[in-house]
Amino acid sequence: MARVVLDAGVIIGLYNDSDAHHSWAVDFMFQSAADELHVSALNYAEVSVGPIKAGLADPFFSGMNGLQIKIDKLTTKDIMSLAQFRVDTALRMPDVCAIQLAHRLDGILATTDKSVAKAALALGLQVFQP
Repeated sequence: MARVVLDAGVIIGLYNDSDAHHSWAVDFMFQSAADELHVSALNYAEVSVGPIKAGLADPFFSGMNGLQIKIDKLTTKDIMSLAQFRVDTALRMPDVCAIQLAHRLDGILATTDKSVAKAALALGLQVFQP
């Protein structure tokens, strides 16, 4: 069983059937059923904005709970590594949160973003991507 960190794009793709990565995200989730799935609390908050705006918070959170994704909080111990990954990759902080969590868990990053995948690979992480 692998530890797999989901970035926001994977979750957005999963729940938005008009997203370009919807089919990949659905297939990925079926293939990862035996894996331990994680998401950074910041990424979880980020993907929650759309459903809350659309008045779909309850079904969204219910669905997410059903997926048994572990929500990993950020701690003060994470500050230095988050800042360093931000400097090293020049990515936005939400993207860095997913990379940093995958690194901290010695896990695999799942992303739909090519620039995030490229940065994670350059840092030595294994990546699942469309």
